Amino acid sequence: MVAFRGSDWRVHRLVYTIEFGPIPDGFTVDHQCFNRACANPKHLRLLTWAENARRQRLSLATHCKHGHEYTPENTRTRGSTGRVCRACAAQRSRAYRARKLGS
Repeated sequence: MVAFRGSDWRVHRLVYTIEFGPIPDGFTVDHQCFNRACANPKHLRLLTWAENARRQRLSLATHCKHGHEYTPENTRTRGSTGRVCRACAAQRSRAYRARKLGS
């Protein structure tokens, strides 16, 4: 925390506000680099509370919901907040093709 103009601020929020403007209601400042001590404005962005919570949960997961490990070979990223298990995606694709060809 730092004092600035009579208020206490978390450093990353102060840096974001000075660099980009006020933080809108319902948004939080996210560290893209996952380093909570970082205050580099290039590493900061706004996310909704829900997006930030989802990103945090995904960053902690080591396996998909079907038990496949998130490895570089088995993981595809979706935007900046999501990961896709390649094994599960291949399985869904096979099932979809089987349904389409079977009908």
